[in-house]
Amino acid sequence: MLDKIVIKYPWVFVVAVFLLISGAWTTLIQVARKYSPEVIEVEKHSSQKK
Repeated sequence: MLDKIVIKYPWVFVVAVFLLISGAWTTLIQVARKYSPEVIEVEKHSSQKK
């Protein structure tokens, strides 16, 4: 059954893969934002140009 759908409508496979990859990227970005590293402030020396 799945073979017939893919043969008749090949764009369905492309859309399904696109949605799968988009979902994976979205999940990865959300996890990265949730567990982001601590921000460390760096002081500038007075000898550096502004």
